[in-house]
Amino acid sequence: MADPRFAIVVTTIGAGEFLDIYAAKLGEEGLLDRATMIVIIDRKTPAAIHDAIARARAAGLDIRCPDLTEQDAWLARLGAIHGFIPWNSDARRNIGYLMAYESGADVIVGIDDDNLCELPGPWLGDHAVVAAPAAEHRVTRSASGWYNPCALLETDPAIVHPRGYPYARRNEQPALVEQALHGRIDVNAGLWLGAPDIDAFSHLAAPVDARSLRGGSVVLDPASWAPVNTQNTAIRREAMGAWWFARMGASINGLRIERFGDIWSGYFLIACARHLGGLVRFGTPLVMHRRNSHDIGRDALHELPGIWLTEDIVAWLHEHELSGGDYVETYRALADGLDAFAGTRPGPFWTASALDFIGSTTGGMRAWADAIHTIDGRPAGS
Repeated sequence: MADPRFAIVVTTIGAGEFLDIYAAKLGEEGLLDRATMIVIIDRKTPAAIHDAIARARAAGLDIRCPDLTEQDAWLARLGAIHGFIPWNSDARRNIGYLMAYESGADVIVGIDDDNLCELPGPWLGDHAVVAAPAAEHRVTRSASGWYNPCALLETDPAIVHPRGYPYARRNEQPALVEQALHGRIDVNAGLWLGAPDIDAFSHLAAPVDARSLRGGSVVLDPASWAPVNTQNTAIRREAMGAWWFARMGASINGLRIERFGDIWSGYFLIACARHLGGLVRFGTPLVMHRRNSHDIGRDALHELPGIWLTEDIVAWLHEHELSGGDYVETYRALADGLDAFAGTRPGPFWTASALDFIGSTTGGMRAWADAIHTIDGRPAGS
């Protein structure tokens, strides 16, 4: 596609200083006339956000920022998904994703408000790769079936793994093979300098700094897996049918699960893309991740349930065969398969509370598929 339309989605409880940086970068790239930023505020967002929005609009950036009442009313017309997007949650970004989809954008980019496009070179233009037609790519295949995207970064310490990478695979150093493959890139996962997106246990072990990209970007062979998050990640429009940021916050075995909503959405999207012939690319564009303040100890507690469940889920995804002719159909089939898998109680952590959470997750997946069909003017459940 020669001139794709872009939508950039972010949720924030900050004052919006990042908007000045994005307005400047899109102006530098000459893309202000083809991009809209959708800013989803929450109950904790300060009024100062509107000053930042006014400045960015004056600089030429088109911004859509529905207030809380508008968000509620807009969601209500999309059916059950309204109940799966809580207040005071990073899952509010789902509203922005749905608005971006309804807008007709060809490329939907998710960022966090501490991902700053302040580095030299293009940012949004590099994400346009997900609007390109199918072509021949050099793809990278891992002998173990797992690829570590942080290996593309020059980091201190030298070996780090992204949040969501299974612990059972972290000591492996699999051989990598390149080969030619014809296909389309449906997901582009841009990486991060400064503070890479690693889990809380890695942050507790040692400070981590990402200084540069080692070489070029990598397109993964469909037989290889890696986690995808919502920080600096672009999705092809057609793939949005499988891109629900999973609702967190449940209590599982006495621990509150958080910080895995994007990780699960990424793995589920990759599973659907593999079935449908879509490819995933890692590397450029880079952002500077000037990480917001975190209570790392609390983050670690909140990540534990996700780590335990994800180890089993990704092993299952590796082997599970999906059905469906498009992303919505395949996403529904994945929800059905995940329900059946959870019912086998695959490990000691899969107690009643874990099964309840999986049931809620698959319910949200189906509600998301219905919402996409409602926007498309198709009957829910079709």
